[in-house]
Amino acid sequence: MSRLSDPMLRLSDFAAQEAHRPTPRERTLFYRELRAICRWSYRHAYAWVLVTLLLCVPAFFEARKIGLDTDLTRLLPEDSAAVQWSHELEPVVGDSGYFSIIVEGADLPTLRRAVDRVAAGFHRIDGLDWIDYQYPTEFLDRYRYMLIPSARLDEMVGVIED
Repeated sequence: MSRLSDPMLRLSDFAAQEAHRPTPRERTLFYRELRAICRWSYRHAYAWVLVTLLLCVPAFFEARKIGLDTDLTRLLPEDSAAVQWSHELEPVVGDSGYFSIIVEGADLPTLRRAVDRVAAGFHRIDGLDWIDYQYPTEFLDRYRYMLIPSARLDEMVGVIED
């Protein structure tokens, strides 16, 4: 008996097709195209890997050229007073390069020992002019210097806006 002449087989094929009617979303052009792309990418996975690598290699070499310029005076016009003073003072005081380290913890004596140890290590670095890691209380009283966690700051802004 041939496959086409078997009435049960043809009836079951028809029933299976009728059981799944495409939804309106499945009938959209986007869905059909996306499904075709997914099928093609499944069947040709090595081609996708090759295309991805071919795109990533030049991108990697271009990304290596990206630099970080922290000179904020380049954002200002050259005739700006801040830029002119900065250029004039740089040979005398050096550039304004600095960095901050924030240490957080529950045990204050341990934190102080850790900061003292880190500061002692930094003193051995050539070209480092000075380290300021102990603000006197007058500084805090005069400038009201505070470090506030961003979550707490968001909460404070919400209270102020209400």
